[in-house]
Amino acid sequence: MIKFLLPFLLLMVFYACNSAYRYENMFSDRKEYIYQVLYIDIFGDTITDEFMTLKPLNKRWLGQPRVQESIKYNFHTDTCEYKNFISPNPTMCQINENYYQKKRNYNLKKSEITGGLNSDSIYYLHPPRTNQYFMLRYAAFPLIYYGKMTDTTQSYTYDLGVGMGYHHKYVIKPFTTIIKDSIYEDKWEINAKSTITGLSDYWQNYPIFNSKTYFLFSKERGFLKIYIEFENGIKVNFNLVKINFL
Repeated sequence: MIKFLLPFLLLMVFYACNSAYRYENMFSDRKEYIYQVLYIDIFGDTITDEFMTLKPLNKRWLGQPRVQESIKYNFHTDTCEYKNFISPNPTMCQINENYYQKKRNYNLKKSEITGGLNSDSIYYLHPPRTNQYFMLRYAAFPLIYYGKMTDTTQSYTYDLGVGMGYHHKYVIKPFTTIIKDSIYEDKWEINAKSTITGLSDYWQNYPIFNSKTYFLFSKERGFLKIYIEFENGIKVNFNLVKINFL
């Protein structure tokens, strides 16, 4: 009897995991979000200028299946541009150099699958952390608590990490501008600061962890802008160009 019930129970568990996190609107798999992304080095030079696609996949993310959906970042990195990229993380820099010496090519990934969440109370994304975007794992993650979207300035924090702690502090307020947009929508701007504690003496020699981020968010279209600046001067800027309806 048990062996006949087991497949049914496994199916029910899978269905529960696969449906507990599902919300439509911005996380519909019938949409894809096209961003233009700039990577600017410590000297102010634009190293890469490319388009990146964010695509919800309508399935659970294995890293946190009951909470987050899978999202896919597709990259369009030009090898000719990428050859000017030098990772500020010494470990990653050495890994990249070793790969190039062996393969005589760059270890560029075309895509990355990670997790995100859009519920009735929170909108959250893991940022891309592949190719030249490796350092974004240290910056403030794109995160909005809908309850903080009011007509006054609000704040919230988000901490993660064991041993080496990531502390992100967000300040959110309504976005105001004198010039009206062609599409009317309510927007909020968020300024975030990120600090990391628990660094070893070795890593304290490399100013690549602390950063500040500016977000512009709308309920209709998600994150319109994400401008990140690290303490060493590196900048990564995301601008939403369009949304494709599939």
